[in-house]
Amino acid sequence: MRRTRSATVERSRSTSVNAGASALVLLAWKRKDELDNLLRRPLGYFSPHTLTDRDAIRQSLDRIRTAGSALTVSDVDEDAVGIAVPVVASGEVVAGLSLVAPRANMGSAQLHRAQADLRVAASSIAEKYSLAHTL
Repeated sequence: MRRTRSATVERSRSTSVNAGASALVLLAWKRKDELDNLLRRPLGYFSPHTLTDRDAIRQSLDRIRTAGSALTVSDVDEDAVGIAVPVVASGEVVAGLSLVAPRANMGSAQLHRAQADLRVAASSIAEKYSLAHTL
């Protein structure tokens, strides 16, 4: 029997720039001065897996840029995994697209499939965004 879980985010609740795949994927492509400014702010702590060391965050952002996506496990919610990809239009990151799912439901194959699907969707959104801004 499969147990159903849900992850919810309260409306208008903000987390922190250092937690969650969606925040990290956007942070990864910030200019250095913007990144420095954002990392000067107090950082949130949500679980033992939340990165709060600024050097560790910068290393994680380097890996995200290299991979082209963010993957987080239990950093905001112990039972959740997050995947995020940037939406790149006209050479700049204009948004992020993410998925949060119960960790128990996301094996390696599911993670790879979700990441691929997010990349396809982000590409489609970027294409429409670029077209909308050229009219």
